[in-house]
Parts: sequence; C-alpha cells; structure tokens
Amino acid sequence: MHKSRQFINKSIKTYEKDIRIKNHLDKNIIFLDIDGVIQPPSYERRFDHDMEALQYYLANKYSDDIYLTFDKYDLAAAYYDWSYIALGYLKELIEETGSHIVLHSTWGRYNTTKQIIALFKLYDLDNFIIDIINEDNDKKDVFIIIYLNILLITLSSSMMIMTYYENLVHIVV
Repeated sequence: MHKSRQFINKSIKTYEKDIRIKNHLDKNIIFLDIDGVIQPPSYERRFDHDMEALQYYLANKYSDDIYLTFDKYDLAAAYYDWSYIALGYLKELIEETGSHIVLHSTWGRYNTTKQIIALFKLYDLDNFIIDIINEDNDKKDVFIIIYLNILLITLSSSMMIMTYYENLVHIVV
C-alpha cells in the first residue's frame, strides 16, 4: 500500500509539473542559477542576523508555515544575500520579454519546488518559476539542451494533436 501511494503522489506531482510547463510553452525561458548569479559569492550578510527569528517573521508575514521548514541558512541567504540589483535586472528582463524561469541550481537538490517558489515569492518572482532542474552543475549546457529538446518534442506533439482535432472537427462539421 505504501509504495502505491508513493507512485500516485509522484504521478500527481509529474502531472502538475507537466501542466505548469505546458501552460508556458509559448513563453521565453530564462535558465537561472542562484549561486554566483543572484547570490554573489562574497555576500554573507545572513550571519549578521538572527536566522531563526527570520523563519518565524516570514511565516507570519506570508501566513505560510513553509518558511519554518527551510534550512535557516538557505532562507537567510535568500533574504539577506541575494542581490537586489541582480533581482531587479531579472524582473525587468522577465517583464520586457514575457519570460519565465527554469531554475538550474543546486538549490533545487536541497529544497522542494514549493520551497524554491516560496523563496522567489520574497521578491514577487514566484509566479515566473515554471520548472526546476537539479542535475549536475558541471553539465549545465547538456541539461539545458536536453530540456529544450523535450520542450520542442512536447510542443510538436501538442501541435500535432491540436491539428488532428481541428481536422476532425472540420470533417464532422
């Protein structure tokens, strides 16, 4: 019974992820890393603050206990160390190009999708996260190419299915 429940939960998560991606197939995609991009390596301001108090503050502010589930160092790094300048440029790029974000970062290994989205909510960017790739960072280019190929196949399949149904409708009418 336990394994079947895990399978069902995994299937639901896969379905939700597929729906999230399919809803954004016509959008531009920004493949984003966190470390060294929006979190400069020299930023370590989190150590000057009470990280546990931050968890409770954010849980209260957003009325969401997910902030209590974070590793306190990750949450504090996102809150205190992420570059406002880089995030501002990211937001501007998203708004000007109609893009969405596929996060390609080791942060995806240690945090759930819901946690990652909660981190980006701190900067009003949560609605732009459509996927998270948490594969080996040494092969980012390979995984991005694979990801784009999968999207292309998905888009092609969707277009073929729509064309089939459009033709079927024309035949029936």
